[in-house]
Amino acid sequence: GPDRAQKLRFTDASEAETKAAVKKEQEEQIGTHPKGRQFYTQAQKDLDAGNPSAAERNLKMALTYEPSNARYKETLAEAQKQAAEKSKGDSSFKIR
Repeated sequence: GPDRAQKLRFTDASEAETKAAVKKEQEEQIGTHPKGRQFYTQAQKDLDAGNPSAAERNLKMALTYEPSNARYKETLAEAQKQAAEKSKGDSSFKIR
């Protein structure tokens, strides 16, 4: 009817806004630059495989593409912490 526009929950404009917000949220989660995302994904795999030094290297590369990405920085700090713990644990087996 004539008052259909008021009754609709979603108009085309609000739907576009919602989609843009979802897309922005996804980009903030992983990153906006494709190369940055690629390095971040590889870093996650390295961390899962127990290789924090490789993860640290990949995260530093990801940060060259997106220096302001908070998630990359947090993950980098975590990787550095794991790398430090790992090297500390290995030191007991080294020949003095």
